[in-house]
Amino acid sequence: MTINELHQHFVDLDFQANKMLKSKSIDTNYLSKYSSVSEIVKENILKLSISPEIDREISLLETITIDFIPKLTLVAQFQNILTFGFSKKIYQLKKRERYFRDEIQKRKLLFNYVEKQLKTI
Repeated sequence: MTINELHQHFVDLDFQANKMLKSKSIDTNYLSKYSSVSEIVKENILKLSISPEIDREISLLETITIDFIPKLTLVAQFQNILTFGFSKKIYQLKKRERYFRDEIQKRKLLFNYVEKQLKTI
């Protein structure tokens, strides 16, 4: 992949990340497409080997788990019992959204940093 193609992927990923972060809820189909493109970009960044720090940070990125279900804490389990299971759904939905938004934000910041580093080369 050339640097121009990589730049186009950066622009595309940034647009998709902004769109998902501004939305009320994250669509899992859209997120899976974002995840697959970000994995392709991640592999190409590792092939370029820009710097050891960037390679280390990129290699630490794991794929986004689309079917992520958070575990209940002890307090949440107790609250779940008191509300007859109603609070569990709300708790898991909020934690799941937070996980998705954190992963998207992490990728967005890292890819923006890599793009700026590529522009200086």
